[in-house]
Amino acid sequence: MFELDVIKRLKGIEFNFKFSADSNRIVLFGPSGAGKSSIIKMIAGFFSPDRGHIKLNENTFFDSSSKINLPVNIRKVGYLPQEYTLFPHLNVKENIQYGLKFFDKSKAGYSIGEVAEKLGISDKLDSSVQKLSGGQRQRVALARILVLKPSILLLDEPFSALDSSTAGSLRELVADISDELNIPSIFITHNLSDAYLFAKDLILVERGRVVEFGKKEELYSNPAYTEAARLMGFKNIWNAYQVSGGRVLCDNGHEFTLDKENKKKDATHICIRPENVMIIRPDHDIKSSLKENIVTGRIDSMKNAGKDYFIRIISDNGLTIHSVVPVHACEKMDLGINKKVSVSLKQQSIVLTTDK
Repeated sequence: MFELDVIKRLKGIEFNFKFSADSNRIVLFGPSGAGKSSIIKMIAGFFSPDRGHIKLNENTFFDSSSKINLPVNIRKVGYLPQEYTLFPHLNVKENIQYGLKFFDKSKAGYSIGEVAEKLGISDKLDSSVQKLSGGQRQRVALARILVLKPSILLLDEPFSALDSSTAGSLRELVADISDELNIPSIFITHNLSDAYLFAKDLILVERGRVVEFGKKEELYSNPAYTEAARLMGFKNIWNAYQVSGGRVLCDNGHEFTLDKENKKKDATHICIRPENVMIIRPDHDIKSSLKENIVTGRIDSMKNAGKDYFIRIISDNGLTIHSVVPVHACEKMDLGINKKVSVSLKQQSIVLTTDK
């Protein structure tokens, strides 16, 4: 269990972070400047909160009320930043060994050979780090941390400078190692896809505070707060003026039927993911499963994103609706700008949120 509840004033701005997670893979997700790096630097002990506490299982890293503030070396964290921070005059093995100079020999770590094998760099131990690719250098930096058998692994967007394929492979590798060695890992990213693929617990951070936290599946499909829904990619967010009798009244006079379990009376917004807005084929009879919340309108814009089109529709009543449709489906339906379409908003996909 990891628990953090701290307040820190930086450059005239008060940051207030509070969350807990019981898994070994935690992601801090949010836009640049939200305060994510400040969180893990306080966890590492690079600087201290003004007040609050930071705990990892039975170990307390910081507690202002008990005047506990463990130094960096005692916390035994593994911190992997964006930069490789390798020594160019040392070979791969010597770079990995460097961290052991400051290691308490009475505490068992992992052997260089074991770590190098897990990271796929066994054949590079005698190589100059200057001859390695970016992905290989980051594996060496990770190996230097892992031989110390850290209590927690802190990853400050370490793969952001790498190409997407290499970054994806390293992200999967770190996730596997975290599971295999049971090392808690906190990963920072502003990429929603990366966040979802790595996380078990997801912490949504924006403007110096935690918006919402929990299991990734729940936050992805059913966030409680409107701000969290925006962060999680809900492009369709409309004002909810009245929720009663299993229906919700929203912008431009539209009224939608809700799933019978969806009864948040204090809701301020109605949200639905663009991929859950189904464009109905005009040459097919509407299936009963798609007869929910039918809206008609015209296509206002279409943007090709490779395998999908991002489509914006303006309803007959002027409501803006976003949908994501596979390219092959767009071709089958012969979709185009100004084409009249009908869409279905399935009841179970509608989420009601409140302003925090």
